[in-house]
Amino acid sequence: SAEAPADDEAPEETAKITAAEAPAKDDKKEKHGKKHNIISDASVLPPSSDSAAILKQVEFYFSDQNLPKDKFLWTTASANEGWVPIRTIASFARMRRFQPLDAIVTALCQSEELLEVSDDREKVRRRIPLKQPAPEEKASAFMSSVYVKGFGEETPTSQFDIESFFERFGFGVRQVRLRRGAEKKFKGSVFVEFASVDEAEKFIALDPKPKWNDTELEIMSKKAYVDMKANEGKTGSGKDKRPFDAFREMN
Repeated sequence: SAEAPADDEAPEETAKITAAEAPAKDDKKEKHGKKHNIISDASVLPPSSDSAAILKQVEFYFSDQNLPKDKFLWTTASANEGWVPIRTIASFARMRRFQPLDAIVTALCQSEELLEVSDDREKVRRRIPLKQPAPEEKASAFMSSVYVKGFGEETPTSQFDIESFFERFGFGVRQVRLRRGAEKKFKGSVFVEFASVDEAEKFIALDPKPKWNDTELEIMSKKAYVDMKANEGKTGSGKDKRPFDAFREMN
């Protein structure tokens, strides 16, 4: 059976900027002395009070897939028995368009399983404590992931347009991560984690192949991509900083 590679073994691992770490709009040109190449910008989206959209975004922040990799959110929650101020969540780059604050609170109160809101309606946390995934769960997530290339140059709405693109096929999508190089420049490719291996395989098998702006996309399983890069000798230099992993920090 296939096993997911460790984070530091995966070739060209996705560079991720969390919602909390994303720079303000006027900070985009420079970060740590280097040009900042992330162009996707939630501020270009129209204001909204849509409860479903709000809940979807915040549940992603607290999801098994994101929370242990989001250093700011994990640290904040860990210091407060899991609670995070809703005003803090509302300040995240992808949340600023959701107004007013009461709309966010109301949406979070509608979470059926993942989230709970404090009695004073000022904080939110997971109902179920996060547990380190078993090896078979990590392997399942890896095998449920697909590499897709052909999205061209990044635009301010790329992240959101690409997420919507995958949702249109009717498969359960857990996350879409834009792949970036050392200076955060978008590579034109993404890793998509589907809700199951079966749904990932169905997406790969689509015929005709999905297109993006009339360009047929290059699609393969993440395992096939990792194997291909390993065969090419592109397994990473080992010098890159390992991404934050809450479970590794706890060990």
